Amino acid sequence: MGDVLKLGRQEIFMKEVMGQIVKTMTSPISLQTLARKTQLMSYHTVQDYLSILEHAFSLRTIYAYNPETDSFHFRKEKKFYFTDPIIFWASIDLLDMKTPDNHEEQLAEMIAAEWILRKYKRVGYYSSREGEVDFISKRDWALEIKWAPFATNLSKAYKKLILQNKKVWIQGNFFSDL
Repeated sequence: MGDVLKLGRQEIFMKEVMGQIVKTMTSPISLQTLARKTQLMSYHTVQDYLSILEHAFSLRTIYAYNPETDSFHFRKEKKFYFTDPIIFWASIDLLDMKTPDNHEEQLAEMIAAEWILRKYKRVGYYSSREGEVDFISKRDWALEIKWAPFATNLSKAYKKLILQNKKVWIQGNFFSDL
């Protein structure tokens, strides 16, 4: 928060943005939706606060990827992940929020995102009418995170993807190599 104040920004707005990231971390969300859910009301301002978090190595952004066109879509909804569980817990504490019911799933996907983004440069997520795939890399591999003993509820989008390497990380094989 000291960096936020040094940059002349409002601490309360940063807390609101961080709170919304906690609530929506594993789901794609647009900057406009983030702006509506906070007092900021402008997606430009939300983008500015997200940029501060990214430059402070506290946040990662994952963009939509279309395997049919082999391209990333930077204007579509994005997925935001904190880079460390301590930032997740600090955000909850700063806002005196109730711990989300699915926090274990959120933390597992957040940790997987950070591990993947350190290992691979171009990673996105895939979304269609048939569902979503958590992580995908340029026609090479796809990864779904299910924090459970067994993989259930795999989306049709994941099942229909034709890639060399598709994996589902569950509690028993978490961080198995791609």
